[in-house]
Amino acid sequence: MSRERALASITVSIRRLAEFQQKAAEPGPLRERLMRLRQFQSARLEAAYRDLAGDPGCAAAVRFFLTDLYGPLDYEARDREFQRASRLLGRMLPFGVLESLVLALELQALTLDLDVRVAQSIAGEASLSTAEYTRAYRTCGDRPARERQIELIAAIGRSLGRVVGQPGVELLLRMAHLPATLAGFATLQSFIERGFDAFQRLGDADAFMAKIERRERAFMNELFAEGDRTRSGATAVAAAAGTA
Repeated sequence: MSRERALASITVSIRRLAEFQQKAAEPGPLRERLMRLRQFQSARLEAAYRDLAGDPGCAAAVRFFLTDLYGPLDYEARDREFQRASRLLGRMLPFGVLESLVLALELQALTLDLDVRVAQSIAGEASLSTAEYTRAYRTCGDRPARERQIELIAAIGRSLGRVVGQPGVELLLRMAHLPATLAGFATLQSFIERGFDAFQRLGDADAFMAKIERRERAFMNELFAEGDRTRSGATAVAAAAGTA
């Protein structure tokens, strides 16, 4: 990927994010359902990765993924900074850091798209149950998009793992802190620094990301398999009743 292609990808992702965020911010049932969905997913992720979060070597990387990349936060302010700074980033950032940002923005745009679609399928309950989440997830479907979501998570981690091993990158990020803050990019700079610091402490990024990828893929497979079992059961019942 060239720098020009990276910048073009950033522009596309930011445009997609703006469209989804506008839809999600409109008052009404979708906004309320998205809030319940994000709360449910945050609790699910916290429970799924409690063991890794308790490991001092992994804790910062887990927090980075569950809050900065894959969590329930509102990233609108940071994404506006991305948009304003995209050309500057293309000229000044080490390519490995730029590559990680490209992947992160694609992941967020895809995740928000999927969240909106799942939220649109949620019934109007006071709280979101596991059964209702599973049903809405399966109704949304789109397994290729779910596969891509997991691939992006793994790719970001591996990209950051490579970046922290490159000489001079840490010094460049530290030197950029004050200028970025003064230029109005403090949120974006903080995001970049958190990702770098988390993976610098991690050590073996590939092993860590393999665990994340394995767990998320198992979760996805279980939800889709549950849908297949439900449909098979319904077909068998209909056949037994003579209505299939």
